[in-house]
Amino acid sequence: MSKLNLGCGNDYKDGFMNVDIGNCKKDLEHNLEIFPYPFEDDQFSYVIMKHCIEHISRENFPVLAKELHRITMPNGQIFIEAPYYLSKNAYTDFTHKNFMTEDSFGYFDKNHQLRELGKIYGINFEFTIEVGLDRDRFDPEVNVRYLLSPVK
Repeated sequence: MSKLNLGCGNDYKDGFMNVDIGNCKKDLEHNLEIFPYPFEDDQFSYVIMKHCIEHISRENFPVLAKELHRITMPNGQIFIEAPYYLSKNAYTDFTHKNFMTEDSFGYFDKNHQLRELGKIYGINFEFTIEVGLDRDRFDPEVNVRYLLSPVK
């Protein structure tokens, strides 16, 4: 199985390894703030984190990014969707620990102006990133979406 659904919640996907710690259908129970993840290097061609990353502590964000990079195959894809930091829903859920902007992965993007800062802080790997904002719905529902591809 080369597809991974991290923090699946109630969105169990057939054909994926579904991971969560909640009371939901899953293939593997694992706390996503416990590192390293129980997967091999370059194990997955496609990774989904849909409305999950905002539940990861901000101080764990660099380690999470390193793990996503490690477990995703070269030329693989990582799809992340989270509430945009300016949306009402970013702050409504009291379990949110992290807020996402267009630049949240800038430290890891080889073409981003923040890339040099990422290197200073020991983040010495790269993603190529496509970012999109979902503004098709009312303001409280605005999400930021990332499509990441590890450069190895």
